[in-house]
Amino acid sequence: MKHNKDINNYIQKEFSGTNNFKQSEKNQYLGVLVERIYILIKKSDVNNKAYQTTIENIIANNPGGKIKINADLEMKSRLTFIKIAQKHNTPFTLVDNDTSLDSTTQVAAIYHFEQPTHQDKIDVSEFTM
Repeated sequence: MKHNKDINNYIQKEFSGTNNFKQSEKNQYLGVLVERIYILIKKSDVNNKAYQTTIENIIANNPGGKIKINADLEMKSRLTFIKIAQKHNTPFTLVDNDTSLDSTTQVAAIYHFEQPTHQDKIDVSEFTM
């Protein structure tokens, strides 16, 4: 009997995969898998008003997502994204080193969905021409 149980556990594990799937990718992108990201902005771009407008327009035109904000940003930058989230009734989360953040990440904020979006372009600089 024990042998059958071991085989069933092995088969179940193979079908369900591991819980650490793409963990380094998730750490890079504030805890989000890249295929679920609709748009992101880097720390170096947070003060760019055109990029902020692009992100706000995308959120307004594609409701149902969530915003993750890097807690390492200056308060003024964090507040910019919090205000955008509140204006469009979009849930947001501040992500810090204690919750899935790679300390070397250059990501400032991400707009993402629970399901894959499979965007070819995710950096705000690729949306704003």
